Amino acid sequence: MKNSNGKLSGATNSHEVFSKVLRRLSAAELKVFLEETASDNESFLHRFLIHFMERSGLAAEEKYAAIINSILQLSVHEKKDATILEMQMNRLLEQAEQMIDAKNFLDGFFIASTIVRQEDHLPEEQKQVWTHFLAKAFELLEFIVKSESGFDLKEKIFLFLITEARPSAAKSSLIRERWLNALLECATEENQLLDALEIVGELIGKNRSQSGTAMDDEEAEHLVKAKLKVLEKLNRVKDVHRLLEANKHIKAFRLRLIEDSLQQNDLERAKELIKEGKRLDERKGNIYVGTDWDELLLKIAQQENDTKAIRNSALQLFIAGEFDFDYYHLLKQHYDPSRWKSQVDRIVNHIRKESSFPTKGIHAVAKIFIEEGEWDKLLLLLQKNANLEFIELYFDILKEKFPAELLEIYRRAVRRFAEKYMGNEAYRMVANTLKKMQSLRGGRELVQSLAIELKVDYRQRKSFVDELNKIAL
Repeated sequence: MKNSNGKLSGATNSHEVFSKVLRRLSAAELKVFLEETASDNESFLHRFLIHFMERSGLAAEEKYAAIINSILQLSVHEKKDATILEMQMNRLLEQAEQMIDAKNFLDGFFIASTIVRQEDHLPEEQKQVWTHFLAKAFELLEFIVKSESGFDLKEKIFLFLITEARPSAAKSSLIRERWLNALLECATEENQLLDALEIVGELIGKNRSQSGTAMDDEEAEHLVKAKLKVLEKLNRVKDVHRLLEANKHIKAFRLRLIEDSLQQNDLERAKELIKEGKRLDERKGNIYVGTDWDELLLKIAQQENDTKAIRNSALQLFIAGEFDFDYYHLLKQHYDPSRWKSQVDRIVNHIRKESSFPTKGIHAVAKIFIEEGEWDKLLLLLQKNANLEFIELYFDILKEKFPAELLEIYRRAVRRFAEKYMGNEAYRMVANTLKKMQSLRGGRELVQSLAIELKVDYRQRKSFVDELNKIAL
């Protein structure tokens, strides 16, 4: 007989029967059953080991090797459940993170190193997903080295990375990057740094074609940055400078050279590096062109008190940098007041030609008119772009100066909005706008006329008419 949940009721409920039987079993009987089941059922065996391995009394290194082996075996035997490997390994990695946070660095190391060692013994179908765990293992090792772990453990990790873990780095660029990051973090002694420098040199060589060009540009950049890090740790100043000069096509390296030039007050060299960097970015396309080059040029121009250069950089940064008005104010400071008005017109025309004008530029132009007290031009801007959201932003500024003109702009905007939008939220917005229009001189009569017009034109929209009827005309 089934209960309301569709399960067998009474003594025939399997879970209840299981609990009763379990209470009556002796430990000896239970052990016999477990041994027999484990010998016949591989999945059960590995689930049991994963769950109870912490009580095995095995040394940590052996224990985690057994756990990871059981996780792999379980995922093989239960192929229908593709999440077993990922779920169990993520749980183990989370446990390792918690151990490291609790300053149990040694166990964290054993888990990470066992994951790396296991990589060569995986079934083919598990190798792809294992890449994620391998990358995470190297991250754990790097984190241990950066922590308060002892010198002996850090040296142990370095030796592990440079010997046992090195073959894993050949598997993919991602793993190589994580492995190298951990290795460089470990290397502190001169002999370690020299070993790391030799390894980086070998990797750079392997990434070159017969013609000497990089086969993988992204990896080439990562490797040369790694070399720079080692050279800096070794305090080889001249080698560092040569490496920066030889690789100034890398933006981070060029910026370092610019910084060095600025510190040495070699402004001409700094400007040359900046302009060349900007040209390189422009050749790559718009996605690479930022404002950092112009910000550096502006910094130098201010240092040299070069008015023309300040104007050029400030204008460029204002247009290209989300219309930051700090640059606008800087630009204004470097013009004679008698010449400024013509410059304002030039800036506004420049903004109007930008592709961003309908979304961002129009607000920048409005703010310029406000800054300069160009109220007629601000009104004209609203007249040419009569939509409710835009008008609302400048209502308080213009309501006393141009009440009649604002009413007419609102009338056009309300008509357009009502034609385009439907729904209670849109109807409430129209009603609220009409109430605001009533506060303007001459607004009551115009609102009364417009409300009647809307009720007639949209009489089939009952909710709209109801909202309009709430307005006290």
